[in-house]
Amino acid sequence: MTSPSPIVNAFPPDAPRTARPRRVLVVEDQIDAVRTLSALIAEMGHDVSYAINGYAALEIARRFRPHVALVDVALPAGMNGHELCARLRQEPKLGPLRLIALTAYGSEEHRARSLAAGCELHLVKPVSAATLFAVLEDPAGP
Repeated sequence: MTSPSPIVNAFPPDAPRTARPRRVLVVEDQIDAVRTLSALIAEMGHDVSYAINGYAALEIARRFRPHVALVDVALPAGMNGHELCARLRQEPKLGPLRLIALTAYGSEEHRARSLAAGCELHLVKPVSAATLFAVLEDPAGP
């Protein structure tokens, strides 16, 4: 995928930029949401690619080799976000990949399913720019 278009005021000009640029894959089926989130992450100083379904995400991940994947749980086209995360964990060439569920589903059942699928975190939308920045800067990540 190509770099997302910048979004005016997506990230305040005086906000910190990353000290550790990472490759971040955003998987979200809502095109406006994926573009906005991708632009925000790029403004933080990260390299971003995105996919709008699980099958595309697998192909992009194999080429892009992300450090972090933000995955919506409710994806279309026959592979939900939990299935995608489980399949990403099985990809030996991806190495250490930080999987983060980013979803509107906030129940304990959904959190447990995200963890069982291999996610390290389960974030509920909407996520603030500050939270996203902190998650991507976490030294526990790759």
